[in-house]
Formats: sequence, C-alpha cells, structure tokens
Amino acid sequence: HPHLPKSKTFYFTILRDPEQQFLSNYFFYHRNEKLRTLFKIEGDTPDAVLKNYLSLLPKNTLTCSNIINPMSFDLGFSHFWEKAKDVNPEVQILSFIKFLDKEFDLIMITDEFDKSLILLKHFLSWKIEDVVYLRKMTRA
Repeated sequence: HPHLPKSKTFYFTILRDPEQQFLSNYFFYHRNEKLRTLFKIEGDTPDAVLKNYLSLLPKNTLTCSNIINPMSFDLGFSHFWEKAKDVNPEVQILSFIKFLDKEFDLIMITDEFDKSLILLKHFLSWKIEDVVYLRKMTRA
C-alpha cells in the first residue's frame, strides 16, 4: 500500500488451525438460518456439512471462501489465483506462500497465541503491559 510502505511498516498476521477454523465457522453458521441457506449448509454434523459443501464446489479449482480456505481468502489468494489461472495450482500455492513470507514480518499462530504475542512484543519493542488481553468469544 502506498501510504504504508514496507520499509516503514511492520506487517503481521495471524493464522489458525484450519480444522479449528472450520469447526468455528460450522457452529457460527449452523445457528443462523439465513447463513445456513446462503451457504447451503445441510446436515447436523461438521462432517456432513463439509461433505455437502465440498460437493458444491467446482472440480479442479482452488477455492477460497468463508468455509473453505478462509485464511487464504483473507490474505488475498483469490486475487493472486485470478492473475495466473493457467499456472499449475501447486506452483501457485507455493508462489503464494513465498509471497506471504516476503510480505509479512511476523506470522502469528492462534494456537500459540501467548507465544505469538511475546514475539510481537519483541519485534515492536513493547513492554509486557502492552500485550495484556482478555479472551472473548471462545469455545470451552
């Protein structure tokens, strides 16, 4: 972004275990009838929902959405993919990973949130008071 040059900006993101993200989406969308209809969610178990959803996807394509590969979608893989659809999908994915590795100074991991915050504190020269947080909206 022109207003946030890489040389003067610390870029970081956070990634989540894909299975945990799918389950979170499942429980969120499962409770909302409008979203269940929108995403054609049928069945009562996460496995049934995933199977149903996967059957709706086009074959031989890389898909990013709120349910399938949501982190890739959020990080812009859809735009990356659109630019070079004729390239082998495996090559595209590896190129995208290299792009992300270059683009971000730190990639945090949700499952290691406390450790990730310590790394963020270190990179940004923060005090420990700068990384105090409260857990909200988590499943027990």
